[in-house]
Amino acid sequence: MIGWQKAAKAEAAGQMQYLKKLMLSRPYFDRVMDQSLVVSDRGLDYTNQIVATRHEKGLYAFVYLPQNEVVTIDLSRLSGSTKAISWYNPRTGKTLSGFSTTSTGAMAFTPPHEGQDWVLIIDDASQNFARPD
Repeated sequence: MIGWQKAAKAEAAGQMQYLKKLMLSRPYFDRVMDQSLVVSDRGLDYTNQIVATRHEKGLYAFVYLPQNEVVTIDLSRLSGSTKAISWYNPRTGKTLSGFSTTSTGAMAFTPPHEGQDWVLIIDDASQNFARPD
């Protein structure tokens, strides 16, 4: 194995701790896949496919974007009159400060400009979930 391949594998292995923190930051066993949250193009394969999960009662959603492209999400599928929005960086385990919205229906979200691989976190603001970092 070439040195850069070893370094890439070690980096990815270290990033698994961040993924675990994210997954365990919300009720885990009540999470379901829900690709219907994604109104925009969902992609075709592992290089660009957007993956969406949510709490079965809509208390939160995680939307994974492998590419740095705008995504449109159907907020009506989630509970609460106010949604807390933030971006999670699975490469560093940091959550970027977000914003709240009372919008319902489809809303476009633009990921941060630095790098690929982002998770859009949409919470029912009344749940007061803690940041995963």
